[in-house]
Amino acid sequence: MTLDLWLIQPFNSLVIADGRPFENQPGARAKSLSFPPPSVTVGGFRARAGVKANYNFSAKLSDPEYTNLLAMQVRGPILLKETVDLLIPFVAIPADALIRQDGANVTCYRLQPLDPRYFPTEQTDLVLGQQPDQPRFSLVGSQQHTKGKAPANLPRFWNWERLFLPWLINPPIQPFDLEQQRAAGQMLDLEGDTRTHVGIKPSTQIAEDGQLFQTQGLSFQSLEAGYGLGLWSSTPIDPAVASLGAERRLVEWYRVPSGTAAGIETIEPSILAAIVQTKHCRIILLTPAIWDAGFYPKHLPTFGLPMTATIKAVVNPRPEYVSGWDLRLQRPKATRRLAAAGTVLFVELTGSDAEIEQWARQLWFSNISSSEQAAKDGFGLAVLGIWNDGYLQELA
Repeated sequence: MTLDLWLIQPFNSLVIADGRPFENQPGARAKSLSFPPPSVTVGGFRARAGVKANYNFSAKLSDPEYTNLLAMQVRGPILLKETVDLLIPFVAIPADALIRQDGANVTCYRLQPLDPRYFPTEQTDLVLGQQPDQPRFSLVGSQQHTKGKAPANLPRFWNWERLFLPWLINPPIQPFDLEQQRAAGQMLDLEGDTRTHVGIKPSTQIAEDGQLFQTQGLSFQSLEAGYGLGLWSSTPIDPAVASLGAERRLVEWYRVPSGTAAGIETIEPSILAAIVQTKHCRIILLTPAIWDAGFYPKHLPTFGLPMTATIKAVVNPRPEYVSGWDLRLQRPKATRRLAAAGTVLFVELTGSDAEIEQWARQLWFSNISSSEQAAKDGFGLAVLGIWNDGYLQELA
């Protein structure tokens, strides 16, 4: 299946509402989420597809029209940095990369599963009667003694080719120079853009009482580069200027030539070979996932292959939550818990080399949320990393 890459390029900052009440009151503020969830961008994509199909959004969509829109599958969004001839992907920091600052020294440590045979006194309350059907996951830790605490204002996104891909292949434990990493374009964060709005009386050109509010959005423009949101889909849409997110900020949709986004869509040969050889791997989320068990999926997809994929350990950031507005039913959507982007699953595989190779090729850059609809919406976009050194048997 051929996937087209569509770039969403905001003209101004985007406001992705965080679900807090934003009412007509003096001093009201609309604060944006730190990054658009897949539900926002897939909604914009399906709106463009509906316009192309001449759907009438001012009236209630028919059941076939609604079904057709929901059946469209999208991968993303992925933050893309625009250069002269290439789009550079930036993705969330993997959760098994533990960055700590001790004075002026910053170090990136690696979290790995602990061998339960060598840590009998380590305990967790995850299986003490609360969740009897939950697997007994291994705890995780760092083989090196960690010093310090998380740096202030740590950038959320890693350069795919320079930092993230090497971490998938062979996670290095190394000193970090955060300022140098930022300057070299290896780490970044989107800046906030705060605006104050006021209502003006047309007759007097004077501010109206009670018509003062603020919005805080995400800026996709900086002095050195522009940024956009990448979506991959096989559904055709037309390039256009349209609104996206809260406040109906304008963005431009346009199709990007294939091979422009630094090869993120295809699994690295060295990663594939290591997974087949060791029958172990890491699954890392590029977009948040919606899983039936909250922080992990009860079952991983096997794509009909006679093999098994068993989760042995999980490392995840703090959970996120998403809601939204249902245009068809004209009511709020139910709040859903997300396993955040950067979540890492340590997985053990059983099967033949050919089966594991086919599984790895199919899982790479696919959506692995537990429900079919959440996967079509873009939740749970995943890639694979190497886990070739087993469990930790000792700690520093």
